Amino acid sequence: MDEKQTIRVQRKMVVVGDGACGKTCLLQTFRDGQFPSDDRYIPTVFDVCIVDLERKGGVVELALWDTAGQEDFDRLRVMSYPEADVVVICFSVDSRDSLENVLEKWVPEAREHAPRAKLVLAALKIDLRTDEENLEHMRRVLQAAPLAYGDGVRLAKALGAPYVECSAKMGVGVRHVLETAVSLVVSDDDFSAVFRLILEGLAMFAGSWAAGCVPLYVRMDQSKFNLLALFGAGLLIGAALAVILPEGVETLSRSLLSHKTKAETDDTMVESMNTTIGWTLVAGFCVMFLIDNLFPSAHSHADTPDVPDNDSAACLEDIQMTPRGNDRNLGNSEFTLNDSRLQYQQHTRVDDSMASLAIINGDESQHSAVPSDDWRPSAAARQQPVHPPRSQPRWRRLLGRLGSALSPRYLPSTLIGILVHSCADGLALGAAVASAHAADNGKDSDDVHSSSLEIIVFMALLLHKAPAAFGLITTLKQQGYAAYKLSVWLTVFAASAPLAALATFSIFLLAQPASSAGGHHEKPAGTQPWAGIVMLFSAGTFMYVAMAHTLAEAVHQAKALRAKAKASATNAVKAHAASLSFLDIAVLLLGVILPPLVSKDHDG
Repeated sequence: MDEKQTIRVQRKMVVVGDGACGKTCLLQTFRDGQFPSDDRYIPTVFDVCIVDLERKGGVVELALWDTAGQEDFDRLRVMSYPEADVVVICFSVDSRDSLENVLEKWVPEAREHAPRAKLVLAALKIDLRTDEENLEHMRRVLQAAPLAYGDGVRLAKALGAPYVECSAKMGVGVRHVLETAVSLVVSDDDFSAVFRLILEGLAMFAGSWAAGCVPLYVRMDQSKFNLLALFGAGLLIGAALAVILPEGVETLSRSLLSHKTKAETDDTMVESMNTTIGWTLVAGFCVMFLIDNLFPSAHSHADTPDVPDNDSAACLEDIQMTPRGNDRNLGNSEFTLNDSRLQYQQHTRVDDSMASLAIINGDESQHSAVPSDDWRPSAAARQQPVHPPRSQPRWRRLLGRLGSALSPRYLPSTLIGILVHSCADGLALGAAVASAHAADNGKDSDDVHSSSLEIIVFMALLLHKAPAAFGLITTLKQQGYAAYKLSVWLTVFAASAPLAALATFSIFLLAQPASSAGGHHEKPAGTQPWAGIVMLFSAGTFMYVAMAHTLAEAVHQAKALRAKAKASATNAVKAHAASLSFLDIAVLLLGVILPPLVSKDHDG
């Protein structure tokens, strides 16, 4: 399997059982591929090794913790349990005491120190059932027979744990023990969900980055992007009202029903569910409201350029970026922001040589359009052009520019605010994938409502991020930022939502509680409340973003374009307010009704 294309997950397995029951031989045989040649019994205090197990879609890095079974090491052994994903409790078929200690000692100890871990019951040394010398010894000395297969099965059934048998000496069933343990804590759905989320993140990144490159390098009719923005706004509204909110309510209600106790009445459960739904929606709405007030320029119309004449050619026209040297009076050579403090910071001389390199514009200005009089550098700057020192390697100049672009001191608030909002978008996508993943593990195969939700949320975000990237770069370019900074910021913006989605999904997987019995796969009812809460939180954020910003800004731009067109047709000096065109309304309504239609089609 190609290492570069492999999804890797890490799990921890702890092996416990009576002393001399065969735990160490089991692990060493799997690790080395052969039975240990040394027949001497040496008690293991503790040992750790990491092995790779290939599964469909990825590789599991399994940490194997070997422990001591003697009472002298009880205090040391319990240090092996924390963060264990699965505990394999072993007994030997030639020792009935080791079987009885499973219930009396090992299960209580494992549940106390690793309550989230799955349990596996393993019978070791099964070759002794047919070994004549051992059979004779047990008959004469112990007056007993080896434990039968049914003895282990009955105990495993009482524990609700899977039962496996192996012989490390004969090499029988060794790998099956580990694969059974891993199958309890890693499913193929985990890999498929991660792989699916990575593909969706790459698609979102590519779409956002390509759309953001348009104002840098391409002239395009802004009216087409306004139609795309209207359609994306409609998708967000439809997804929030008709898909995300109902799915969150359904997921939450199912989990509450599965956890309902006899003491709870229907009224109590409904009241609890209503309270949870209400507070979660309000929390999502308030978070986005606070983001808007902490970073008001993230969606401020004051920062959004008016629709220019000549079919938005002016806003797409390259802006001359002149090099800067020791002259502090270069005016608006890079910025045309009204924020005088930011201008001063950008044009102040930097003493550090690397910081000086970071703000040199270099040859990026050569492709720019001819500047106007307001953009011409001073005479001193023209007489003393600044170029990167020849002695500095190219990689160092690139690192300097990257450091300048990502310096917190010079990040525009517009970028900061939209990055926070983009992370909220990623949270919504990660929650949708997590909800679909929980549904795949806990629902019937014909229930694809959560899968359709994931598709709708992905498409809505994809169409929402493209106009957002276009608008962000257009706004920042008109403010006079250098091209290399715009490229870096565009890359950061395009990657923010996919990374946030991966982080959300990872947190969801880590937060999944294991069953207390540690047995077979069960319906993950314990995980679904969190999936429902996250979906409802996302619905609150979607509602605020869609209604307060995305829709308002898309309608504002569409009306502005229509007003400009009317003013140009009538040769009016001032453009009067205009309403949306029939095409604008149709595109918007199509986006609103598409999510429930797609969801209904998938459910049917």
